Amino acid sequence: MESICQFSPLWRRSELVSKPQRAIEELRLQSLKLFLNRHRSQEVRNLTLNEILRECHSMFQQLLSDAAQGNEILQRIRDISMVLRTSPIGIVEATLRVWYASSVPVFTRDPQDGLPLDSAMRDTSNGVSTLTWSRSYSTEQHEVGNLGLMAMLMTSENWLPPKHPNLKAASLVSSAVTTILFASYLICPQVLRSPGSLSTTMGQTDEALALFIKAS
Repeated sequence: MESICQFSPLWRRSELVSKPQRAIEELRLQSLKLFLNRHRSQEVRNLTLNEILRECHSMFQQLLSDAAQGNEILQRIRDISMVLRTSPIGIVEATLRVWYASSVPVFTRDPQDGLPLDSAMRDTSNGVSTLTWSRSYSTEQHEVGNLGLMAMLMTSENWLPPKHPNLKAASLVSSAVTTILFASYLICPQVLRSPGSLSTTMGQTDEALALFIKAS
């Protein structure tokens, strides 16, 4: 994602200076246990992307529905869902869509990326007219994309994949769930400023979730 030009959220957000490490580890362990308990009577091999999406959706529901959990990450998502009068899972889905809208021009290497709609034409030294690039506009457009990227980096681990197929699959799903929920924790304040992101189709959410998992 070298086309993301600035990482201004790094110094704007206290959660990136002092991340909620304990809450992250709790999510990792809880989602790992949920997966292993669900599949304890069967052997899981080579999960497809669609199967990973289904597992993630199911775990989001389970983790967020247990209000007794005092996990800092889950609690922020629940709190914002109450402010916006929607479900906690609706907040997670909205943050994924906001991240997708911010990041997809980078993944597709859009030549217009970073250009305001009212960009002025500028003649280069060889007489070719080009649109002027705006650093401030690009930074604003990519702020949420940066937060998602930082969530991926800050929840990554150096580890050897387990040999047992169920534990290997559980580790994969647990890592995805943890990273996505932490990203939602970072991004959900943005949803307060753009509540329109709450209304969309499930297809858009699945596309955003699939891209996030592939990127991470």
